[in-house]
Amino acid sequence: MGRPQVGVGAGATLFFYGTLRDIDLLEVVIGRAVAPLSAQLPGYAVFWAAGQDFPMISQEAGLRAEGIILKDVTPDEVARLDYYELPYGYFLIEVTVETANGPLAAQVYMPEPSILKRGALWSLEDWQVRFGPLMREAAQEIMNSQGVLSASEVAARSGVIETRAQARLNARAY
Repeated sequence: MGRPQVGVGAGATLFFYGTLRDIDLLEVVIGRAVAPLSAQLPGYAVFWAAGQDFPMISQEAGLRAEGIILKDVTPDEVARLDYYELPYGYFLIEVTVETANGPLAAQVYMPEPSILKRGALWSLEDWQVRFGPLMREAAQEIMNSQGVLSASEVAARSGVIETRAQARLNARAY
């Protein structure tokens, strides 16, 4: 990891391009109802991380990463997002996104370039169908662990957390 975090003050604007575009998941992670706005990040595209159940973003000239922005994110909410994102090698950087009202400064969680290999172009809808229910359920447990387990402990237990989440989903189906 080793990258410095961008300073985040009160009222930060964050851009989400991947699984946190799923409003239900974002609300679990951030801890409140949200009303995001559509945005695009020029010069980037979103791909499946090869062999994984999540996306990654990479620079791609001439393309635009679809996403959402959330304004007025508090430092406590950023701490929740950090707890969810940082253990997996993501870090915040400053970017300029395009919105219906013009360019806007925002921050986005980016993966360490060396940790992921890209696969095919990513689809939020495909992810929501294939992995959404499981990851929303797992996120509940992850966020309930904040203040109890370190983020790195949660990352190390992610397979167990996902197994328990799947068991809870299976039990509800009966």
